Formats: sequence, C-alpha cells, structure tokens
Amino acid sequence: AAIMEMVEEGLLEPHGREPMEWRFRSYEIRRVQVAIRLQQDLRVNLPGAAVIVDLLEELEELRRLR
Repeated sequence: AAIMEMVEEGLLEPHGREPMEWRFRSYEIRRVQVAIRLQQDLRVNLPGAAVIVDLLEELEELRRLR
C-alpha cells in the first residue's frame, strides 16, 4: 500500500504495466528513504514529503551546476 501511495504522489515512477511487474531505478531508493525519514522524524505527510524530496533534488542539481 505504501508503494502504491508513493507512485500516486509521483515519488516513484515504476517501469512495468502491472504492480507485480514494477521495477524502480536505484536513485528512487534514496527518494523513498528521505520521504520515510521526513514522515517519521518531522511528521510530514506523504504529499509534503514528495514535494520536499523534489525540491531537495532541484537544489542539489542547482548546486552541481554552479
């Protein structure tokens, strides 16, 4: 159920047609870890965690481009 919710929020992008066939990229493991930490430590809900993860990745990319 948690994986389905993460897919619905756009946190994960599965490859495969059916949930039983879904495969995920290795970088998505880090996204899930950060989202779970935000939920547990800061009590951020899943939609909020998804937004924060996206923003953190954008910030990281901007820092790389400097």
